[in-house]
Amino acid sequence: MVFRKWFLRCTPGITTLFLLAVVEYNLQLGRSVYCYIFYNYLEPGYTPSVVSQLLFSAYSIILHLFGVYFPVRLIVAAHRAASTIWAVHLELRADQDRASPAKKLALQPVIQVIVLPCYKENIETIQETLSVLASHRDARETYEVYLAMEERDSSARSISSQMKILYTGRFMNITVTFHPAGLPGETAGKSSNVSWAAREVIRSYSEESVQKDVLVTIMDSDSHLLDQYFQLLRARHSENRQTHSYALYVPPIIFDRNAHHVPRLVRVADLMWCGAGLSCFQTNSHGSGVIIPTSVYTLSLPLVRLADGWDAGPTAIGEDMHMMLKCYFATKGEIHIESIASPASLCNVSVSRTGLRGWFENHCARYTQGLRHMWGALDSGYAIGLWLDMDKDGSFNKRFSTVYGNERWHETLYPALLAPTRQAALLNSPSPTLNGEQIPFLSIPCLQPSQGAFEQPTDSSYYLLDAASVVPVQVLDVQPGHRVLDLCAAPGGKSVAIAQTTSVDANEFDRARFKHLEANLKYHLPAERYRVMNLDGTQTTAFERYDRVLVDAPCSSERHVIHAHSKKAAAGQIADEMVNWKPISSALAKKQLALLKTALNVVKISGKIVYATCSLSTEENDGIVEKCLQASKQEKWAVELEDNVSLDTVSEKTRYGRIILPDHPSGHHWGPIFFATMKKVDRPPP
Repeated sequence: MVFRKWFLRCTPGITTLFLLAVVEYNLQLGRSVYCYIFYNYLEPGYTPSVVSQLLFSAYSIILHLFGVYFPVRLIVAAHRAASTIWAVHLELRADQDRASPAKKLALQPVIQVIVLPCYKENIETIQETLSVLASHRDARETYEVYLAMEERDSSARSISSQMKILYTGRFMNITVTFHPAGLPGETAGKSSNVSWAAREVIRSYSEESVQKDVLVTIMDSDSHLLDQYFQLLRARHSENRQTHSYALYVPPIIFDRNAHHVPRLVRVADLMWCGAGLSCFQTNSHGSGVIIPTSVYTLSLPLVRLADGWDAGPTAIGEDMHMMLKCYFATKGEIHIESIASPASLCNVSVSRTGLRGWFENHCARYTQGLRHMWGALDSGYAIGLWLDMDKDGSFNKRFSTVYGNERWHETLYPALLAPTRQAALLNSPSPTLNGEQIPFLSIPCLQPSQGAFEQPTDSSYYLLDAASVVPVQVLDVQPGHRVLDLCAAPGGKSVAIAQTTSVDANEFDRARFKHLEANLKYHLPAERYRVMNLDGTQTTAFERYDRVLVDAPCSSERHVIHAHSKKAAAGQIADEMVNWKPISSALAKKQLALLKTALNVVKISGKIVYATCSLSTEENDGIVEKCLQASKQEKWAVELEDNVSLDTVSEKTRYGRIILPDHPSGHHWGPIFFATMKKVDRPPP
């Protein structure tokens, strides 16, 4: 997984290195051919490479074709865009002259959320942009402006306070958000500021009935948009709201406000930049093409929610194209993208200094901006990663359809696993406030709710968990006075269950989980009922000898994978848990086997071990038990398996143990949990 992330992040560089290698090989090839033609000398070891020649030739031809095609496409698109923009402008002016209120009322009311990401921006620049927006006819009634500031910007609070004083009452609302500094996994920049503000927008419009008529516009702090842009947005949204709720609207951009003040080379660079956007301009409203947004774009709020907002990591620095790709894959290509015939006016990057030094600094500033734009190359790897993961859940389902049968997996087991995990109350002390009844297959005090669900406990009287998780403790047959080891104890529910009978040694090697375990046991149990240990469970010599050992081994936990993926799938994405899932993880299986071997070594003769997982995989369940049984044949002691037939009404027999699944015919909806009970005995003489 680490290699995959590295490879996708470095895709642009890797492809460039590959191209350089092909070029270098062909240069060497050309040198050999030159020597042969003019000097009748063939270098030793020369062998012609048809494949290399074909690759280089094809690449050269494609470059030349693109070199011709793109300028032609740009000329056609620029002419088409200019004609369309002018025609739309005349039409809107005619409508205003006719002053037809009936036509305006016929359009669907829309809330225009406008997000302005700002970081160390000149206050005059922000004020000018807000003044342009405030001059629009519907600003007071429908514009909700979000100033997306960066907390580490020392001037942010002062500027935002001044803007709120100046523009309160000129917009429907003006809100300021501050992206906190130092958030793990987030890189300071436009994308993280927009992401933070978007979370506030989503919280503000939580009702689905309202979301359909909220449009979110992202624009740079120096961008100027005409009133015409928002009027066209409202008109297009009114037409699309029923059929295209996932819509992205993109205006062409032009660098026109200070072009005459910057050097020619800077001007040309920005002309090429806006030309790239213009070449995607579409005159139709089918929305079936791909338009790359640059700097300014508008999305419907349902699309923002579907895509789970903006990413804020280091791979999302070029947030505009990144968000378009995210939305494209979130909708599985069904996103509706339209050009809006009203250009966004931007400024060329410039410096205040004049003269030769100012000329030089202006070029340096444009070069620095170009370097930031180059971060957008990371989106090629991002898109490849999304494409590779599109059918990952398909292989997951195929895997368990094979194990449990296609009909059962899709019709009963998967829906049962997808349902919210049912929770029981493991009693730690009598709790008269709980309205529940004893779970019939458990002898340990554990209640199921009479109706609804239990509330989160406000004291230590009970511990919420899946009732199936208590079964391994029950079959461990703990008696008063027994020395008991819970080898992989976090988060602590099974240790609490054991402590109802005798004291427990609760071990957890992972440091973060150990702290969680320690806090849970300290809250729920008196100090004399437990001992917390932070030892490596795969090292036998680290432990004493015990009468009972519980191995609740770390596992694939497919129900957790399903729940995580379900949340992301609602946004058309794939969860990291699903991406990281493997049908068989050799590293995990090796650890599970080592833990079970430790348990068998530290348990006393006649002592019991219960091996348990919440996995659906036979390789992690019966497969581990079988390997351990094979390995134990070389020991002086033997292992006997015990079948817990008393649990036949709620569990299913497997080869070496039992498994409780939430689609069991009894209708209990607990699980999944696999458990195998083993007893260590003296090996009989041969």
